[in-house]
Amino acid sequence: MYETGFITTALASQSITSMTALNGVRVGCGPLNVRLLLSGGYRNRWDQSDNCQRYAFGTGQAIAQRRERRLLARWFCAIPSLVAVANAVECVVFGLSPIEIAALSKRLTFMTSATYPAGTYRGQTSQINTVAAWNIAIAHKDLHEGVAYRITKCILS
Repeated sequence: MYETGFITTALASQSITSMTALNGVRVGCGPLNVRLLLSGGYRNRWDQSDNCQRYAFGTGQAIAQRRERRLLARWFCAIPSLVAVANAVECVVFGLSPIEIAALSKRLTFMTSATYPAGTYRGQTSQINTVAAWNIAIAHKDLHEGVAYRITKCILS
């Protein structure tokens, strides 16, 4: 149905503009993002741990933690959350280097390359190159067409 790119936002005041600059930085990310970060060889800090840990809080809490400088960066695959954070907090938005894209694509063959033009997100001054995963819906062949339409409409709305 559509692809979701993996994009990072970092507080503008921190001068973080690449994945390698996240080493040792307190980074928030979800379960899939943790595996991607670790498969890419990154070790990030959440509290005092030596790697990125999963955490459960919504976009509002992520914004609050950014404002309090308790969370310096976040790696997203959820576009509405990315937009909300980028609109609420002065941040830098960036993707992956060509080497990082190649490494993740080799390890995780379901990933595809993705490009987002400059200005797609607030705080994004140049084109973003990254990896993306396709979001798809699969249903039984006998699913009623009207139900399939309503499910698809709900997902895409």
